[in-house]
Amino acid sequence: MDKLKGKKEDASVAATDTDAAVAVEVPDAAPAADAAVAAATPTASPPIVGACKAGDLADCQNKCEKLKNQSSCVNLGLMFASGQGVGQDNNKAATLFQGACSGNIGSGCERFGVALHNGLGIQADLPRAAETFRKGCDLKSASACNQLALMNVRGEGVPKDTVKAVAGFQKACDLGDAFGCGNLANHLASGDGIARDPVRAAALRKTACDKGDQQACRALAAGAASAPPPPVASTPAPISSGTPSAADCAKGRKILMDICLDACVAKAREKNLKKDDNERRLFCEGSCVVVVSNEMAKNATLAKCKGK
Repeated sequence: MDKLKGKKEDASVAATDTDAAVAVEVPDAAPAADAAVAAATPTASPPIVGACKAGDLADCQNKCEKLKNQSSCVNLGLMFASGQGVGQDNNKAATLFQGACSGNIGSGCERFGVALHNGLGIQADLPRAAETFRKGCDLKSASACNQLALMNVRGEGVPKDTVKAVAGFQKACDLGDAFGCGNLANHLASGDGIARDPVRAAALRKTACDKGDQQACRALAAGAASAPPPPVASTPAPISSGTPSAADCAKGRKILMDICLDACVAKAREKNLKKDDNERRLFCEGSCVVVVSNEMAKNATLAKCKGK
């Protein structure tokens, strides 16, 4: 149910496939397919602005190796981890991340923790990964707080403790991490490790979705069609038949459509298709109608909206 990635600040370095091993746990709500949310997923730790110029090998090498700027070492490590502008070298990346963490750079600890968790350039060591994430979290790396919380959920390298996990997701969310907010919302929705609060869960999913957490967007859309009506004062809450109303279906359909259109318009803008966003939206509408229809058919709850 929980997801581990960081906030979107700079997409110039793409997340590696191996990040996914620590990065994502699908929420309980059946997801709409990725085609409806085709925008790029935020990376676990974006390059640090204000250090060396992200993606500039010469600048990052100079500031990291000669000037000993540890934030620049994180950016350099990201280049080696992804193979951007340099041959991919996970060993070199792990060494750079470890040095930055030793220099009390929170994002360095988060990236070194991922390396330890997934065995990237260094032998996998889950207890050490948890300690590294904890240090990063103490240094106010939102992603590190989120990473540590998921380890608490799974009992990886630390005792399983959902109460601690919820506290970690809360801290990650407070520090601005979209996925921390989404993960906290999942626990509020299920009542796992915290008192169940569907209203707050929905609000946090909206926050997470707005910040770029596409899984939260999908959970929000599915929840709109599956949630039973609120109880009336002094009257027992109605028992949901599991069949969404026409209004619920329309709301879920609109959320998915908005997600698809936003992603499609952004891609069209990036490729300089059409002259403005109004034309791009019209250009995208036909495709998104098909995408949304397909995704609703794949969702156990939304599939019941057919014909509504």
